[in-house]
Amino acid sequence: MASVGVIEVESKSGTHCQSPIAEYSVPSAKRRVNDPMPEISVPVLTRMSAPGSRAGWSRGWSGLLLVALLLCPVLGGADETALQDSGAETLEWPEPEPEIANPDPWEKMNRGIFGFNEVADAYVLEPVARFWGFITPHFFHKAVRNFNGLILMPTVLFNDILQLKGEHAMQDIGRILVNATIGLVGLIDVATPMGIPENDAGFGQTLGYWGAPPGPYLVLPLFGPSSIRGGIGRVGDGAGTFYFTWLPIWATFIVRGVDIISWRSDHVEDIDLTRRESLDYYVFMRDAYTQISQARVDEARGVVVASPASDAELYFYDEDFDDGFSDEEDGDENAKIGSDDD
Repeated sequence: MASVGVIEVESKSGTHCQSPIAEYSVPSAKRRVNDPMPEISVPVLTRMSAPGSRAGWSRGWSGLLLVALLLCPVLGGADETALQDSGAETLEWPEPEPEIANPDPWEKMNRGIFGFNEVADAYVLEPVARFWGFITPHFFHKAVRNFNGLILMPTVLFNDILQLKGEHAMQDIGRILVNATIGLVGLIDVATPMGIPENDAGFGQTLGYWGAPPGPYLVLPLFGPSSIRGGIGRVGDGAGTFYFTWLPIWATFIVRGVDIISWRSDHVEDIDLTRRESLDYYVFMRDAYTQISQARVDEARGVVVASPASDAELYFYDEDFDDGFSDEEDGDENAKIGSDDD
């Protein structure tokens, strides 16, 4: 076998030189193990480079690198023009999706207020509500709720007028007249059996009806979930309750307080179950309030929201799961029968 190449070596004087490698051949005859390996000698350079030639090569490579950098944009533009002329499809970066506004930018503060409300409910409101439910009958709770509803009716009437709902306003006037007279000052709800529906309009709903955004989610001390629009609505509804009824402010506070305690006593088990089943009770309350608030605004605007025809449509029937569960029950039953036979 023979090979030819060029190597670079450094002589004793420190200069670099190049020389072709001489051809050599390896004998093909078999040799013994103890035979010495044939020596392959490579002749040293025969043509010496001039001193300082390494610096000359460095300058040459630097010049070539500079020319390549200058030609890169030109060649790249030529390639892009060629691709456009050939009609080839070019890849484009997708446009970034619009960022969704955070509905709860004050979450840290809201969680702190929410924790305070939970402590107040656990150590004050819930014990009082349990005691209230123990000493008072259920029909008394209903009478308090009916009386409080009559107090709130002027505010409902005012908001129905602001929402340009004449039919609802006439219904509100009818409920006020009937329950205030025949219903013994609102203690008995006579209007509902007579076919007069009970409307539920608030100032926060009115603001949403006219296009006011809800704003960030907000938890109010002792009042619970709300928003900027909802907080303004509470102030408006409270002012309407005070000034459009015949009760003084202190009496209205007493009636409202008794109504809250009665409502809490009727929902002790429901609230406890929701707390136990929720992965994050704060998130559950926030989402529930946001959806209910938006649903009320949509209802005021006349937006039809699709709802299931019955509760059965909210669930599905898994036959495989049921069959497996039935087989397991049958196996347990057979095992039980077998143990009884033994």
